[in-house]
Amino acid sequence: MICNRFFTTWVLILRSVSQSCCRLFWATLILAADAYLAYMIVTNVIRFLEFDVDTVVGVKYVPDLNFPAVTICNFNQFRRSKVGSEHE
Repeated sequence: MICNRFFTTWVLILRSVSQSCCRLFWATLILAADAYLAYMIVTNVIRFLEFDVDTVVGVKYVPDLNFPAVTICNFNQFRRSKVGSEHE
């Protein structure tokens, strides 16, 4: 899909410009922009892959572990005091 758009762009530019020096100028400009884009992509991918890992995960086994406190949150929308006694 991208190659098709790239080719179509080239064809439209070369057909629309009638003078050969203008064609050469636009062809050179597009090739230079494509080369710069490829250079920037490769450079940034290499820089990204050179970063060191800052996070290290380790597992520590402990023989005795205190159980943490447990809190139960009531997300019920109805209050018992507001509901009639026939629902109890």
